[in-house]
Amino acid sequence: MFGPKILHSMLHQARLVLVLLAVAVLVKGAAPASAATVLPASASAPAASRETPSIAATGYFTARYVFRSAETASAEHFRDQDVFGELRMDVTAPRSGRYEFHFLGAVRADLDNNQNVMSYDPLEDIGNTVTHRYLGNVYEAHLDINNVTKNITQVRLGRQAGTRDEAIFFDGIAADVRVMPKVNMTFYGGAAVHFYEIDWKEGDDFLGGAGIDYTLSAWTGMSFDYLSVSDKRNYLTFTNQKDNLLSFRLWQRFSQNVKATAKVRYQDGETRDLALRLLGAFPDSGAEVGAVYFRQFSTQEQQTNELSPFTDVMGPSYPYQAVDLKLRKLFGSRYAVDVGYYHRSVLDSSNVGSFNRNYGRASAAFTITDFVFTNLSFMVAGDSWSSDSNDSSSLSGDLTYAFKRSGRASIGTYYSLYKYDNTYQLEEHDRVRTYYVSAKLPLMNQFSVNGSYELEKGLDTYHVMKAGIRYDF
Repeated sequence: MFGPKILHSMLHQARLVLVLLAVAVLVKGAAPASAATVLPASASAPAASRETPSIAATGYFTARYVFRSAETASAEHFRDQDVFGELRMDVTAPRSGRYEFHFLGAVRADLDNNQNVMSYDPLEDIGNTVTHRYLGNVYEAHLDINNVTKNITQVRLGRQAGTRDEAIFFDGIAADVRVMPKVNMTFYGGAAVHFYEIDWKEGDDFLGGAGIDYTLSAWTGMSFDYLSVSDKRNYLTFTNQKDNLLSFRLWQRFSQNVKATAKVRYQDGETRDLALRLLGAFPDSGAEVGAVYFRQFSTQEQQTNELSPFTDVMGPSYPYQAVDLKLRKLFGSRYAVDVGYYHRSVLDSSNVGSFNRNYGRASAAFTITDFVFTNLSFMVAGDSWSSDSNDSSSLSGDLTYAFKRSGRASIGTYYSLYKYDNTYQLEEHDRVRTYYVSAKLPLMNQFSVNGSYELEKGLDTYHVMKAGIRYDF
């Protein structure tokens, strides 16, 4: 297992490498892809071997500028400017299939240098949980070794994300083991990584877990998972936390295109939540259906960062249940109708408040492709909203033109009774009308540029402008 000091040094080096890799990716664009991703084969190697590269690298690099401004009901003005960069790289060995390396990192610079988390700012976001204007995060940097033995199918070393179903990050080791033909197990553990925890220090927190998958048949399977997290809190009066999470998941496939899943989780001896899902596609009739039921049984308050990363700023999440139903029907190759219904209800009416709302939404949308001319699509939708204090109806619309090579340009508007964004706004916005325009334009040599503008009109007024460039390799 890696020691905290070694991990700390490794991560600082990784952040420096992130910048160097970004430069390398840009330089790579000047060379043919085969020269950059394939090691030369020996002249005496068989033809089939020479056709399969020894090493191949794929990924992308993005750079983005974001400008935001806000005008509150009291006529106060706020603004924020940030620059973001992201690098994804996946390196494999197609010829041997033995080794892989996966990297995902991001850098951010706050151009306004406003990091005071104790003052009010409607534009405060999760990047403000650090005290300096520059932030570099490594989300993944792990070496994978495949088929280590007959039963150990893969071992992963380094920084990893999303092992099993939980959204976790850690520095350590994970292994997949085939116990029997129908039984696979995963073991993992290491130092937990909390990117947006105030005063978090590398090496303070630890996690470990295990999971087992049992495939009864090609149509039925189940899984069991256990996760234990120890979170040392260094901010204000928050106390150290330790949580244990046990989950059980069952899936059943009724046909090739119809599947249902059920998952229940228990935290520290209490039932945490239950999720039921049914997804189906019927190509012959051009129909798709989806149904989700979710119930949270216990109040989610201060706990480990992995199980509730936003509690510190959003407060507790009280028990609630939600139903989400969707149906899509195609009529020929140009027309589609979407209908949906969503209802959320807090189980105890005395707990209704910000981020804990009772509301329902019924919607219907009609889409036409090749509208007026080829590659132009038009969508119009109607919504009926209901809540404890407000019933309303709204219209939405979108006009999108698709270019070649995944390019597109869109303009539209939509209404939200309650609007949340855990990345860019740490508060609840209600009765909001949003207008937007966006475009992604492909250029030569795997480059593309993108930009967008969004106007949000509610009690307060928000403007968000984004401009970026992306390189795929």
